[in-house]
Amino acid sequence: MPRPDSETVVEAALGWVGDRDARLTVLDLGTGSGCLVLALLSELPRAFGVGVDISAAALEVARGNARALGLEGRVRFVRGDWGAGLRGPFQVIVANPPYIADGDLDALEPEVSAFEPRLALAGGADGLDGHRAVAPWLAGLLAPKGAVFLEIGAGQGPAVAAILRRHGMQHVETPCDLAGIPRCLVAIPKTRRKDRKKGLESGAIPATVDPR
Repeated sequence: MPRPDSETVVEAALGWVGDRDARLTVLDLGTGSGCLVLALLSELPRAFGVGVDISAAALEVARGNARALGLEGRVRFVRGDWGAGLRGPFQVIVANPPYIADGDLDALEPEVSAFEPRLALAGGADGLDGHRAVAPWLAGLLAPKGAVFLEIGAGQGPAVAAILRRHGMQHVETPCDLAGIPRCLVAIPKTRRKDRKKGLESGAIPATVDPR
């Protein structure tokens, strides 16, 4: 199961999908244990997912989690550097880039620092290196009517939104976690008009990957 912070990303994505029986493709960049893509697939029975991570060890854990959940037939886990070598489009893109500033790592709670590898936590001097790394891939991999859901640290929303704008994306919403902290940044292609109605219309999104 995703951590409480990451559950905000999952709930935001499900809220935008609308019709949970739609045939969708989901991309999880920096998948780690696979918790984000697997949580989404468990709620979207006709969706197919791809999880990407640079860590071979993390991918083995993700594949084991998929088998345990009976989802191995609807997801592929591949080793890669963010979006390099991938071809879209994907209707839903999720990512939890490392967003802890290097200077704050030693102050993390033991239950986090003891079980999460440093690679999954360290976001550089300002905590935004992971978002800078993932941002250039998003517009090219996202379907025209798709949306991106990025986990962010406390107070990082405006800075991450600015990073995305430089790469052809526009911020449309920032859902909060259970503590009321903005935890997920939702973005769509800059060329698409902001819709007042949230959600992806059922039947409006082509199936680009056959989950069978």
